[in-house]
Amino acid sequence: MKIRFTSVAITGVGEKISEATVLIEKVVGEMFSDLFFGAEIKQFTSVMIAVGDEGNRRFSKKHEKIGSYKSRVTGETTNFISCSLPLDPEQLLGKTRDEIITIFCDALKVRLISPPANLPDEFDYEGFSCRMVEALDVACGKLIG
Repeated sequence: MKIRFTSVAITGVGEKISEATVLIEKVVGEMFSDLFFGAEIKQFTSVMIAVGDEGNRRFSKKHEKIGSYKSRVTGETTNFISCSLPLDPEQLLGKTRDEIITIFCDALKVRLISPPANLPDEFDYEGFSCRMVEALDVACGKLIG
């Protein structure tokens, strides 16, 4: 399964969030590269959103979905699950990269408690979410140490 962690954020926190999500994605992605949880879901995306109340609502809704996209390069269709992690950007200002790594991992672990709506029955969400929590803990340990 491909793992994609990204963000939508205001200036001043966006750069540190991006740096953190790239590092977490690399560690977690390596742990998920050979895993499959069913229902032809091949990618999990989580987007940290930190743009303020109204923007958080708008962007969160956009990233809470189960869908598919077709690669313009290969023509391959990829089924995915996407979730958002809306956070108050004011709470992230002045945080270090390591603190943002912890905040991202903790927020995603909380988000994983509730499965997304319309999840295909064939997808092993329990197995996926348990493995993701373990991978996030490993990532925090490696990256923050």
